[in-house]
Amino acid sequence: MKRNPFPFLVLVIVVLLGLLGAVDQAGAQPVTNPAGVIFRPAMDHSLLTSYEFGYFTTAADVDPIRKTTILPADLTPDGADFRFPFPRLAFGSFTHKLRACAAAVCSDWAPADKPTVVSPFPPGVVRLGS
Repeated sequence: MKRNPFPFLVLVIVVLLGLLGAVDQAGAQPVTNPAGVIFRPAMDHSLLTSYEFGYFTTAADVDPIRKTTILPADLTPDGADFRFPFPRLAFGSFTHKLRACAAAVCSDWAPADKPTVVSPFPPGVVRLGS
């Protein structure tokens, strides 16, 4: 008598969906005190005057609570991408976005792939005197 393969197939599908969900949740984990920002440049990168990097309280926010201008001279090539040091502008939990600018005209904000937690660094050396 042949066994019905249906229950086994259902089990395999459920396990695979669970694994995909775990991978998706891992991608959304915040990065604490990132050191840098890596991005794929705009197609018209050579015509741009700067990029703006913004701090947003939620991904749905339109206006950043803080932003900084990143000049082309601040960018380091990284293969097909560019990199710049992470600008520490505020402490807390944030969503970050980047946009390209040509003088006063800027693109839409492009969201980062993960949220961040920016916290103060601890003091370097602590000595107690007598």
